[in-house]
Amino acid sequence: MAAVLDVANLEERWTICKVEDDRKSALIVDLFNHVETLTRKVAEAEQSLEEKNIYIKSVKQSGAEMKLQINQLQSEKDKYSFSSVVIDGDCMPFTDELITQGFEGGKKASGMLRQTILKHLPMLDPGMPHHSQVMIRVYANLKGLAKVYHDTQILKNVEILNDFVRGFNMGSSLCDFVNAGNGKECADEKVKENFELGLNDVHCRRVLLGGSGDNGYARLLERHLADNPKRNKIVLIEGPPFERELADLQVSFQALSLSSVFRAQKLPSVKRRVSSQLTPPTTPSTGYAAAASKASAPSTSATSQMDSPSTTTPAHTMNVVLRNKAGERVDSPLSCMPQDVILMKNQKMCNNFHLLGDCHFLRNFGSCQHKHGPKLDGKDLQALRAVARHSPCLAGLDCDDPSCIHGHRCPRSSCSVSGCKFPLKMHNTDTVVVRRVV
Repeated sequence: MAAVLDVANLEERWTICKVEDDRKSALIVDLFNHVETLTRKVAEAEQSLEEKNIYIKSVKQSGAEMKLQINQLQSEKDKYSFSSVVIDGDCMPFTDELITQGFEGGKKASGMLRQTILKHLPMLDPGMPHHSQVMIRVYANLKGLAKVYHDTQILKNVEILNDFVRGFNMGSSLCDFVNAGNGKECADEKVKENFELGLNDVHCRRVLLGGSGDNGYARLLERHLADNPKRNKIVLIEGPPFERELADLQVSFQALSLSSVFRAQKLPSVKRRVSSQLTPPTTPSTGYAAAASKASAPSTSATSQMDSPSTTTPAHTMNVVLRNKAGERVDSPLSCMPQDVILMKNQKMCNNFHLLGDCHFLRNFGSCQHKHGPKLDGKDLQALRAVARHSPCLAGLDCDDPSCIHGHRCPRSSCSVSGCKFPLKMHNTDTVVVRRVV
């Protein structure tokens, strides 16, 4: 007879099976929920990816369109690109050979000037379009120029100058020689305004300024030193040697010498008149700054030197300290040509070696970054003294070292002080010597 099953035992076993089934069901539910969550996230990711792809495609398309527009604008800009040449004809006279040929000389001058500039522009601006134009404008006081040419006997007939101007204007449709009028600042103002106009014109690749014989244009250039895009557009043309302040600024700009077209020196009696230039002192002065001032101020000779030494003060006194009535150090005057100072500055000579006879770097380290060689003498030595005085003395106006080679007064004839290496108190000091201290 079959054994009787224990109901309680059966119920217990059923309960255990039921619990296991419940666990399986819960696991399956959890799995479905997890799959649903992952499916939703995948769908969201796919949608986000699709949106990003659409955005990237749109950006690429917009970028391509913008690049195309930029290229079109650049092409349109280059299509009308030009370089502006602005020349002060009062301080940048054409060669006597060209002037004396009258009409033919004027045609030659415009042609030579234009061709020379076109030849050098690719080197000054490698990216310049080959079809870029050159617009040349010369401004001058023709009445004043005619008188100077006649008085200096360069021209026997002033009509020759008018013929020269006519030939210049007929030489090229983009070359103009303009009579600026008889006002003392007419040419200057026209040069300045046309210079600024070119700098601000997006089609203008380069602005070539011809005013090397006039310190007043230093003010015009200084305002653009910190503006790199504009500064890079400026090219300084040299005919006569750069005046002192322009020579100091020359290193910050591109420069182009046109000695075949312009005179190597200014006309003997052309009086310069840029309003921003200070009037040179009329009282006797023995300072180097006064000498530099006269060198850059109105001159009656193309070979004028800097102030000659005072009859009461030696040209250079190595063992004496000069003082003014306030007891301030006064530099002994120097007699040297401004262009000699410029040339000497570019040679990078060792000041201590040539002026003091000893170089600390050579003596202690066996080498020096500046040039030594044979000792300088004569005008070269004077020019190097002038170069050394461009560095302010650390002892200032109280310096009592008779062998000091540094400057004790700002050598600029006109200085705004702002940004100058010389402190304010070393500007415009009295240069009249009243005492010598041995």
